[in-house]
Amino acid sequence: MALDILETRAKSYRQFCRKYNIKNGFKFSLKNIAVNECEGVRTLSLPLYLEWNMDYYNRD
Repeated sequence: MALDILETRAKSYRQFCRKYNIKNGFKFSLKNIAVNECEGVRTLSLPLYLEWNMDYYNRD
């Protein structure tokens, strides 16, 4: 059941990236830090405790 929810969210994010052609995207989790690419969008996975400093990560 939990795996199905995670897969749905990933598909939803992919569709969002396709529809809006954004430059940068963010995913928040409890402790993961990563830079990935989804549909040509640079996606930063950040832990929740770094959310207050998002402007630093959103610069070009």
